[in-house]
Amino acid sequence: TLDWRQLWEDETEEEWIVEPLLARRRLIALYSAPKVGKSLLMLEIAANIAAGRQVLGSTPPEPIRTLYVDFENDPRGDVRERLEDMGFTPDDLENLCYLSFPNLGKLDTERGAAELLAAVKHYGCEVVVIDTVSRSVEGDENENDTWLAFYRHTGLKLKQEKVALIRLDHSGKDEKKGQRGGSAKSGDVDAVWRLSKVNDSQFSLLCEANRFPVGESVVNLERVSDPHLRHKRDADARNKAVDDLVRKFAKAGIPRDGSMSQREVIKKLSEAGETCSKSHLGRALKEYQRRLPEFSTAPIDVEAV
Repeated sequence: TLDWRQLWEDETEEEWIVEPLLARRRLIALYSAPKVGKSLLMLEIAANIAAGRQVLGSTPPEPIRTLYVDFENDPRGDVRERLEDMGFTPDDLENLCYLSFPNLGKLDTERGAAELLAAVKHYGCEVVVIDTVSRSVEGDENENDTWLAFYRHTGLKLKQEKVALIRLDHSGKDEKKGQRGGSAKSGDVDAVWRLSKVNDSQFSLLCEANRFPVGESVVNLERVSDPHLRHKRDADARNKAVDDLVRKFAKAGIPRDGSMSQREVIKKLSEAGETCSKSHLGRALKEYQRRLPEFSTAPIDVEAV
């Protein structure tokens, strides 16, 4: 049973790996129409978090061992070529554990879940990528029972082991109508993201559903090839939200020494008549302290902040 007192005292922030797309221990769905580039984007994310490098404007706290389960892409013609274009060498990839066309049991079965969990534990991974999830199940993807079984056998087990999952999938004929298959496919994940192509170099990530704060619901990306293949993120909206919060902290007289918990900060802002979304709170507090390193009690120049 939950320890209610311990739960109420827990001020742990959401632990982001790649904000706002991937957080520790969360189950995420990322889908798009065919040939938009979701596997390319996911490979870039997986390789960079495994190497502890910045990706989409986020840098993981340390290299994170990642298990990539790939049912679609050719190792030499697709995977190696893309990683080379991204500037990776074999020496950079020791924390990226890649299973190519694996002989796993289906993940909507007890056997498949047990084999996947055995691989996760054997390789010591904290993140699992499934590309694509519709190829990992034996049931009909249009049947809700298939996805209920997937969660019961695999999704729930990963949650219990505190392992994050990001699974790739295809949309139907109309990408705006969601993932292909039964409606239960979206019910067992913490967030659903859709990748759309704007033009040959511009793409958009839209969060269509979430059960935890994700910050921005739209992330605009530009695919560039110089000096290496990568996706650049438009950070304007995110930075504006953080700047607005930093100014609110200053006006409300929030201490700059990090002595207040997030819950206390929200309460203090509310008493000052200010609203606050939790989505950017952690980053804004760090930015507040970075911009004002002198922990003094002198009046704050709000405009300078």
